[in-house]
Amino acid sequence: MSPGLLKDLLDLGLRRLHAAGPGEQVASAVTQACNQAILAIVRNDGRATLDALAPLARFQPLKTFPSYRVQAFQAEAYRLLGDGAQFELHAAHARALASLFQQGLTPEAPLRLQHMVQLGDVVSLGGGQVQDTRTQPAQGGGSLITLTFKNDPQGQKTRYLDTSALLAARTMPPRYSVLMTPDMPADLHAALAENQRLLARFYADKTVDLLKLEDALRRAVDAADVLITQRKPAEAMQALQAVAAVRPLDEIPHVPFLMRLSVVSGDLGLRAEQQRLRRQLFGLQQAIAATGDGMSFETAVEVPFVEMEYDWLSDRKLKHGKQALVHRGAQSFDVLDVVDAQGAASQRYFNVTRLLQLRAASFERKP
Repeated sequence: MSPGLLKDLLDLGLRRLHAAGPGEQVASAVTQACNQAILAIVRNDGRATLDALAPLARFQPLKTFPSYRVQAFQAEAYRLLGDGAQFELHAAHARALASLFQQGLTPEAPLRLQHMVQLGDVVSLGGGQVQDTRTQPAQGGGSLITLTFKNDPQGQKTRYLDTSALLAARTMPPRYSVLMTPDMPADLHAALAENQRLLARFYADKTVDLLKLEDALRRAVDAADVLITQRKPAEAMQALQAVAAVRPLDEIPHVPFLMRLSVVSGDLGLRAEQQRLRRQLFGLQQAIAATGDGMSFETAVEVPFVEMEYDWLSDRKLKHGKQALVHRGAQSFDVLDVVDAQGAASQRYFNVTRLLQLRAASFERKP
C-alpha cells in the first residue's frame, strides 16, 4: 500500500471517529482499551490483547482504526500469535501514524490535531511521561499546547500541538451537567461520592462562619486573578492558601476557588496536585449537577455559595438580570431572570435553603 493511500485511509478514519461520538468519549475508550492491552502484552497473551481492543470496533473497524497505539498493540498481538501477515499490516499502519511525532517541532509549524485520540498517541510516542504542559493562543485563533516529555525516546523533548480543529469541532456539555456514566473510571465515581459527602459535611457544620469564609474566598480569588495575569504563581498560591485560616482548603466546596488552585498548581509544576484538584472539581460539579437542572422550583440546583449561581449560569452562557428570593413552605429559592445567546428570556431556580441556614447561624454568632 502506497504512503499516500495509507494517509488517505487514516484521514478517512479520523473523520469517521468524529462521526462516531464525542471526541473525549472516544479518546477515553481508546485509553482504557490500550491500558488493558498493555497488561495483556506484558503477559505475552496475544489473544487477550485483541480482546482488550475489541470494544473499540464499535467506533470503526480495528483494521483501519486511526490510532498509533491501537495499531501498534494489534501488531504486537499478532506477532505473539505468530500471524506474520496481520503483524506486517498493522505494523505498517503504526509506522505511518508514528510519523505524527516527527511534526510539531517548533511553535511556527505545530502539529495540527484532528481528533482527541491523536493527543494520546503523541504522548505515547513521546515516552508516556509529560514533564510540563503549557497553553497559549495559537496564531489565527485556537490554542497551542506545548508538551515537554521527560523521556523522549528520540531525544526531542518538546512538541507543539495546534488544537484549533479540535475546539472548532468540540461541543462540550456544561460543566454543571450530569456527565457520570457507569462505565466511567472508578476514580471519577469516587470523586463524585467524596464531594457529595463534602457537601453534606459543609451544610451540616453550623460552626462555619459563612460570612467570613465568603469574604476570604472573594478576596483570595480577586487577588489570585491579578497575580496569575502577572505570572506570579507563587504569590497567587499564597493568596489562595490564606483562606485556610478560616477553613481547611479541602473542606471548601467552592468551584471558582478550586479552579484557581488547580491553575496555580499547574503553573508551579505541581502536576499530581493539579490532577487531584481536577478530579475534585469534576466530582464537585457532578455532585451539584445531580441536585437538579435549575428549570423549576422542583428541580432547582442547590449551591453552597451564591457566587456559584453565577458560575453555573456563565457555564451555560446565560446572562442574568433581576433576582428574587422566593419562599415556598420551608424552602427558599433564588429565582433569576436569564437571557440565552439567542436572546430568549427565561428563569433559573436555585435552592438556597441550607445556604441561608448557614448564613443565619453566622449572623447569630456576631456580637
